[in-house]
Amino acid sequence: MTQTEQGEIDYTQELEQIKARYGKRYYLNPKAREEAAALWGIEANNCGVPVNMTTETLINEKGFCAEITFSCTLKNQWLIGISAHSPMGGIGYAPSVWDRTGFTSYVAARKAGIRHLKDYFNNNTTTSTEAKQLILRKLADKEFQQLDLF
Repeated sequence: MTQTEQGEIDYTQELEQIKARYGKRYYLNPKAREEAAALWGIEANNCGVPVNMTTETLINEKGFCAEITFSCTLKNQWLIGISAHSPMGGIGYAPSVWDRTGFTSYVAARKAGIRHLKDYFNNNTTTSTEAKQLILRKLADKEFQQLDLF
């Protein structure tokens, strides 16, 4: 495992070792999935998706949706998934035990999720320039959470 100053945790080497032990269809092997889940310290379903997750909706208006799904592991590490949709299409993926990168905190995970969402909308060729700028501005506004004082 390596850890960066930005709060990223990288389990690439460890996951590659698990994959190598179980072969090409490693993701179908329950023992491989259990090893990957133990590496993260998480309980997962038979697809490798954490059983405990929460979703934060950042944008949901005029046919546009931007969400981050979080899962906090028993090691207090965070995995994320995103859901990004425009009126013409979208993408989405759940957190997974096969994710190479996790995060040391909710804040680091949230920043990474917003970065992934911004990348999607910025590279979306079916969205008008005006709509794209509006969505990117709204996501930029969400980057810094207002803390509750009470």
